[in-house]
Amino acid sequence: MRDAAFESATLVAPRGTLVTYRPPHAPVCVQEREELYGALKQETVTLRCQVDANPSAVTFHWTFNNSGDQTDVPANRFTSEVTSSRLNYTPVTDLDYGTLLCYGVNEVGRQKDPCVFQVVIAGRPSQLQNCTLNNQTSNSLQVDCTEGFDGGLPQSFFMEVLELPSLRSKVNLTTYRMPPTFTANGLDPGASYRIMLYAVNAKGRSDPAFIDPVTFKGVAKLQGEF
Repeated sequence: MRDAAFESATLVAPRGTLVTYRPPHAPVCVQEREELYGALKQETVTLRCQVDANPSAVTFHWTFNNSGDQTDVPANRFTSEVTSSRLNYTPVTDLDYGTLLCYGVNEVGRQKDPCVFQVVIAGRPSQLQNCTLNNQTSNSLQVDCTEGFDGGLPQSFFMEVLELPSLRSKVNLTTYRMPPTFTANGLDPGASYRIMLYAVNAKGRSDPAFIDPVTFKGVAKLQGEF
């Protein structure tokens, strides 16, 4: 939460003129929480550091921290413009993954709490595990799974229900809940289905997990590695 001392105030000057006064203050990070970036080796990610400051002329400093070793990022590696700075960061080895901190400095002083950026090894998420068919009725079903490794990035989960033998898509569902749970309604009692389940992040889609075939006349047979 921004300090109340940083908020502007509207004052009434002589002859009724309105004047906005912003108390001078050191830079404060605009982002309210640390930002997570997933990158492959040799992949460049752009980190943007934005601060609120008065006066707005800000000098920026970046540092990199990995396993307790902190180093300064050379000034020629990033750009600065008034109250923002941009760093194009490219991890090359495992040691290049870690935390980058951005500090601003103006005439009042140095930024107390830095803007924080986590750069992690990223890839496609792992396959969903232990997908189980539950609560099957005459025209609906529920599937519960256990999420795997997220690939170092936030992941979401998808279920597609395909009608057999045509493989026509009948239902598509998405959830961000962990562990993922899906409920499909409006299925045809006399039909058979294949269920395909995926995890997805910014780097792509996991290998699918299958439940196949699913009918409403007997017990479903589960296939695939769960």
